[in-house]
Amino acid sequence: MSEGEHNAPIAKEWFCRLLGINGNEEHTVGNVLPGHNLQLIEKKPGRPLADRLDALLIDERILEPENVTTVTYEQLATDEEGKHKEYSQLRAELPIFNRNRISGDLFRHGISLGNYRIVEAKKDEYLLVFHNKEKGGWTNLGRTDDKKRLNTLANILRRYLLELNRECETVYVLEPVLVRKTEPFRLLIVLPMWTLRFHSPRFREMCRELLRSIIPAHLAGRIYWMDEISMQGFEHCYKLLMRALTNSDLADYSAQLLEVIYELLGKAVEIQTLDDTN
Repeated sequence: MSEGEHNAPIAKEWFCRLLGINGNEEHTVGNVLPGHNLQLIEKKPGRPLADRLDALLIDERILEPENVTTVTYEQLATDEEGKHKEYSQLRAELPIFNRNRISGDLFRHGISLGNYRIVEAKKDEYLLVFHNKEKGGWTNLGRTDDKKRLNTLANILRRYLLELNRECETVYVLEPVLVRKTEPFRLLIVLPMWTLRFHSPRFREMCRELLRSIIPAHLAGRIYWMDEISMQGFEHCYKLLMRALTNSDLADYSAQLLEVIYELLGKAVEIQTLDDTN
């Protein structure tokens, strides 16, 4: 192997360590939310109101200051068994999970307790509502006659979403030269775009600058920011390619997989160059 081929995995290791993300090649992110029986719904032009979950928005006239209480922090279970029990209760008690769909807004910004409120709808009846940071408005997450219980559920939901965000972050560094000797000194870097950090344009630019600083100057390439569906396809082909590269008899198959990967990368939501002039 050339020196450049040794540098790619080292760059990935440093990137993961500096950002605190899981760099294990066996960890896939495209199926994290489906694995929790959740479908991520993003706001896109032309989608029906039902698809954007707007039916759960509440009339802001109910948010009179005297009816609204902020959510306070609570200490939750720290052991896995206790956390699993709390998450089961969360799904059972909050109707927002009945449809097994979650908005990108809630997925990303639900990790902050400051975006939740408890509203007294009428005597002895309370709503847990969430402030949509991206599309505006307030979403009703559930109602009960137990105000304290809603505070606890907000804390559980916040931690659950924080853990899901972390599970959905990774980075792939692919060297086309492993398949095509005509493409030396190039890297394909693939990252998910649907978590809170990676959804921010400013943070994505920081990631580009960080990668450029830890990747040797003689290596160039592009960074591809993928949505959840495109990432699922990429991860499937990437794993097949990694297996195929261990068998020299599968060179043609590897070349075909790389072509498919290039097609999938063409669907990236955003493409950045590693060139310092960008």
